[in-house]
Amino acid sequence: MAFSLKFSCGSCGFSISGWDEGNPYVEHPPGKRTYCYHPAREDIMREVAKQALGRSATDEMLDAFINKHSGNAPAHLCLDCGHTTLLDPGRDGMACGKCNSSNLRDTFNLTGAKCPKCGGTFFEGAFDAVS
Repeated sequence: MAFSLKFSCGSCGFSISGWDEGNPYVEHPPGKRTYCYHPAREDIMREVAKQALGRSATDEMLDAFINKHSGNAPAHLCLDCGHTTLLDPGRDGMACGKCNSSNLRDTFNLTGAKCPKCGGTFFEGAFDAVS
């Protein structure tokens, strides 16, 4: 089960939600990410692997493909311009997709961060949703 926290600025009220599970994905062809959310995450990943390897691929082949071509790209808030970008810290350059700043924070971890709208501070996240 996934859950979301909502973070709000104590000065201007700007708010943003972040998911605890980030955004799991499988990538095929290279550069094309298919985001896979539960409850069908594993089924979606296996389907992408089957498309890449062929329907006759063994479970071991599918598992190896998924291990090599999957990751997690949580949403990151740019603390300079306020744009949100999906980035995999293990594979992507950590830069804002709009202004190229590296002043980013995972949207599930904004407590105490500077608000990009007014310079205030985000409160501790409040429970927002369950999926």
